[in-house]
Amino acid sequence: MAHKRPMSVHVDELKSFNLFSAFGADGRLKVPRPTAQDLESDEEEDLEDLKAKLSGPSKGKGKAKTAQKRKQKKKKYDDSDEDEEVVDLMASPPRKAYENLVNGDSPSPPPPPEFDDQMVAEIRRKNRGAAQTIHNLESRMRSYQMSKAIAAMDNVSPVKNSPSEFIDLNAAIARETITIKVRSRKGLLRFEDYPMNQTFEKIFTELGVSEGVEGRRVRITRKGDNLLHEDTPSSINLHIADILDYVIVDGVTPAIVWYSTTLTEEDYVRVTLRTREKNCKTITKKLAKMETFETVFQAFSELHNKPIHQLHFSFDGDDVAPTATPQDLDMSEENVIDVIIL
Repeated sequence: MAHKRPMSVHVDELKSFNLFSAFGADGRLKVPRPTAQDLESDEEEDLEDLKAKLSGPSKGKGKAKTAQKRKQKKKKYDDSDEDEEVVDLMASPPRKAYENLVNGDSPSPPPPPEFDDQMVAEIRRKNRGAAQTIHNLESRMRSYQMSKAIAAMDNVSPVKNSPSEFIDLNAAIARETITIKVRSRKGLLRFEDYPMNQTFEKIFTELGVSEGVEGRRVRITRKGDNLLHEDTPSSINLHIADILDYVIVDGVTPAIVWYSTTLTEEDYVRVTLRTREKNCKTITKKLAKMETFETVFQAFSELHNKPIHQLHFSFDGDDVAPTATPQDLDMSEENVIDVIIL
């Protein structure tokens, strides 16, 4: 591969030479093209050289003369061996010359601004404010994303199971019969396989027969609540562990005292039953001081179509049982018993 020689020009030729205009848009060096006159002179010299070769050795002097003439003519395009200063266009220009060239074409950059302490403090304050704003935005974004995640978890549909897979431990066992236990002076009485939908009338009768009294004088209670003859184990939600109690009302004397002709007006009191419920009526009865509240409570129950165990009676803030009497509560002439429907 042939070695390319760098093109060199004389210093005298660079006096009016513009370094930036010496290269084209493609980055190549612009070389002046020879004129038509130069081309014609080159052809003449080539003809002279050809003639010299044909004439033989005797013409060597003309050949040398022609070569010398060509050398002088192409002096400005070729390298010279003389001690003249030559500048290589392919080499980088000297740093000093380049700096002078740049400084001459472009203005010097402006000096950096000077910041005083107040301006620096203001810039720092704004930077801290911006950082705090970004921190608050990030916190709110995290909170929003967390709330969306929680909402998505709440919207997850639960696993659907068939009803047969659930067992309600608190649900009452559906029974057709039950064993009813009644506490008495003779011990615990049991009524085996008693139908759940049968009234307690049979038990009232059997207890009255065992005590030698009528069934209406038997009082059966469960945890302080009186049972009616028409109640059933199912209606009062009776459990197998429940134990009933009973007493005999006025079972000591064969006669009822409120029918005695020996009673005076002072032996009676007026009792009024009232409730604060809407559309409920008030009942007022005249009772003997030794008479129980059973009859008046029963009348109030039938009037409002409510069983007695769903009614709560109180006098001066104290609970009143159906087996109690006005004498037990130390009632005077006019008395009011408050009723609450449960």
